[in-house]
Amino acid sequence: MLSYRLVIVIMVITIVCIYYVYNGSNKSENRITDIIKNNLKTCQKSSGTIISILKHNSKKHGNRIALQTKGEKGINDISYKNYYKNVKNFAESLKFWVGENINVGIIGHSSPGWYYGYLGTMMNGGISVPILATHNIEYIINDAQIEMLLVEDLNVLTNINIQNVKLIVYYSPIDKHLIEKFKCPVLGISNFMKERTSIDNELKSSNIATIVYTSDKKQKGISVTHKNITSSLGSLVNSLIGANLELEFGEKLINHLPLNNLTNQLINIYLPIFIIGTIYFADSKILKGYLLDTIKLSKPTLYITTPHIYNKLQLDIEKHLEKYYVKGIVKMFGSSKIKKELGLNNCKLFMSYGDFLPQDTKAYFQSIGIELYNCYSMNEATGFISISLPNKHQNDSVGRPLMKIMISKDNEIMIKGNNLFKNYHNSKKKILKSGWYKTGDLGYLDANGYLYLKERKNELIQLSNGKTVEPHKIEELLLKNLNHIIEYVIIIPYKSKYLSALVIPKLNKKDKPVAKIREIDDKIISVNDCVKSKPLRKYIENAINETNRNITLNESKIKRHIILKHKFKLGDELTSTYRYNRKYINDTYKNILE
Repeated sequence: MLSYRLVIVIMVITIVCIYYVYNGSNKSENRITDIIKNNLKTCQKSSGTIISILKHNSKKHGNRIALQTKGEKGINDISYKNYYKNVKNFAESLKFWVGENINVGIIGHSSPGWYYGYLGTMMNGGISVPILATHNIEYIINDAQIEMLLVEDLNVLTNINIQNVKLIVYYSPIDKHLIEKFKCPVLGISNFMKERTSIDNELKSSNIATIVYTSDKKQKGISVTHKNITSSLGSLVNSLIGANLELEFGEKLINHLPLNNLTNQLINIYLPIFIIGTIYFADSKILKGYLLDTIKLSKPTLYITTPHIYNKLQLDIEKHLEKYYVKGIVKMFGSSKIKKELGLNNCKLFMSYGDFLPQDTKAYFQSIGIELYNCYSMNEATGFISISLPNKHQNDSVGRPLMKIMISKDNEIMIKGNNLFKNYHNSKKKILKSGWYKTGDLGYLDANGYLYLKERKNELIQLSNGKTVEPHKIEELLLKNLNHIIEYVIIIPYKSKYLSALVIPKLNKKDKPVAKIREIDDKIISVNDCVKSKPLRKYIENAINETNRNITLNESKIKRHIILKHKFKLGDELTSTYRYNRKYINDTYKNILE
């Protein structure tokens, strides 16, 4: 009888615990959803900006973790209270040293100091201008009327004219002797922030918040208002809520992409603030073999990045599973075991943007229980144009539009909405026709409202016989056969007659050819050896022949290839989302084919 009563008591306790856990979880989810909806309302006000939301977070959720960095003894946390405090201190220091409404250029790898400067500049009424170190820095400084520079490394400034800059602040350790080379004052960020003057200006949503420069030779400055930012953010967050992702306090994302791109900013700066989440700052060497280690340490719950990063992650995962002899673990134990091993067991969403997502990459992640949702983004749209989500996706589609979409007669995608950028800085050229912006991308909408992306108009290859070639499809086919040894492959025309392939060998952490390459030719030690290696050249030729067999049109077949020893660089051959800058590549390497 006693054991019977004990069983009844245990059952009652279990039911009560389940009830409270379930309802407690629902309350937490409902609470964060209510807060997000309140943030959406705040953004609709004339004074509604990301700064006002950050201020609100610091008051209502000050102890929650906003930023994380890797320290010597583990992860260092920065609360929302201290996050806002440091942003405000930067704004007040900027006013003290230079004045109000100052435009600030920021050059360097992202860090808490980078964020303080970026948002602090906005708070002071100025415009934040992220600059990639490989860009034409001098041109951007002059074009954006930059009066102060926040930099990680002073070396990027030593050979350029910065006579209009009134102050330079650095946020990482530097060689002190470099300071003597500059005519204007140079301060460390801690000394800079010791002196402050209070600010009381109220930002308007119509004010320009940031200018981001394009990667092409013309380097157009895309001017974006606070309203553009909050509108883009609102559309994204509304869709995330509608996808029933069960968002909670402390959703974590990893910052590992350059922030001179508006979608990268949307994901890594604005979204975490909006949902009271946490951003983890990855090391600058993350893509040199440390990607999976970073994920395992930080354990993201939302992973939103580009196809290139997913490709690198796939290779890291394959190597990791082989190392621990768990290649067959998916069939044996299910995908949850794999995700836990990789540090992704709590990740609710995997999104891809910035370029075409290869079908092989998507299929691989599906094989380990991870669904990648393809999206479409653009700087001029202040982020996403369309997104795929668990409850709204179709194969090969880039999802449902977040903006108004119109397809022109020649199949070009045109966009319209509050998140559409204001203008190109210092340009009188009219960019909109009846409020519509031509994206330069070709695509179509299906009967269910899903958007499909085909190719960029200016990336189509026109051959002398009148035929048109879509290069990314051929590149995807070739990379399928060479992914284990080749970092990049790009198709370019040779004298407008036929197609050639430029291939960049894959390197390890020490910038040496990966082991798979040395298996093909054991004499290969350096990148220069790859260029000279006959076995490697033959191996690539065989892969090209295999690719050509799957290409129907003779004009689309690859006739020759060249192994390059040059590394593709961000800001030159690659954009900030690791998409090919085809115009730059064609202009730079066309002579190498002669």
